[in-house]
Amino acid sequence: MVASIYMPTDSTPPAPAMERLIQYCNHNKLPLIIGCDTNAHHFRWESQKCNRRGYTLSEYLATTDLEVVNQGSEPTSVLITSKRL
Repeated sequence: MVASIYMPTDSTPPAPAMERLIQYCNHNKLPLIIGCDTNAHHFRWESQKCNRRGYTLSEYLATTDLEVVNQGSEPTSVLITSKRL
């Protein structure tokens, strides 16, 4: 499964659609790749600074089997993938 998710700055991550997608893929044992524009900054995906959104999203991701696979420090969307890939 491949998805693209945008999380506007007036919402708290993770987006409900993202949570449902992750649950669906886990339940059905489907590999998952998510390209995200999260508006969240965290050292985990090589941002220079962290913000509240970044901490919240990072804490959520720690409860899943997903991992961030961004490379480098260019400002990009976050790429998240299941460990099954």
